[in-house]
Amino acid sequence: RHPDRPTCLAVAPDGSRVASGGTDGTVRVWNPTTGTEVHRVTVPDQTAIAVAYSPDGSVLGAHFGDQQVRLFDARTFRLVRVVKTDNLDSFTLSREGKVLAGVGSTGNLCLLDTATGLPLLELPQGKGVAVSADGARAAAAHGAGVGAWGVPGRKATADEWESPDPVAAGMADVVLSPDGSRLAAADVAPGVR
Repeated sequence: RHPDRPTCLAVAPDGSRVASGGTDGTVRVWNPTTGTEVHRVTVPDQTAIAVAYSPDGSVLGAHFGDQQVRLFDARTFRLVRVVKTDNLDSFTLSREGKVLAGVGSTGNLCLLDTATGLPLLELPQGKGVAVSADGARAAAAHGAGVGAWGVPGRKATADEWESPDPVAAGMADVVLSPDGSRLAAADVAPGVR
């Protein structure tokens, strides 16, 4: 049980660990079978805003609202790298944590190479962003539609695409299937496409 107030959760892809972040400035990693805490990362005087595992389970990312995402080896919990970002409400990672896709608190969407911290693609303002497990595709929920793009420097399997049927209420979020071949988007008005 996460003391204080939990703010975010992530489940390892194999289900062997659950990470929780809270207002106490910690990210705690749990064994879901026994309920025991197996590791803790603390950033004093901060709140954990978002946590995410890479699709292969090798990297655990944590954002504490301090304009950076910390990437940890998910097995040893050793800090691997720190990526400078805007303050994010949420983020996802590609395999091995090589690409970070994030939603900023002001609606800025980012897609970053975690080794360099440099943007990989210019994205519109929006409410949701996703990256395929291999880092070759990105998708964004923006304005009244969704879009999907190949990521420069990575082998994309499809062409760029923009929603042919914009929705007046706008899109709330978007996800890509693990292989990047399917996209689902949540409409602000009730609906999933």
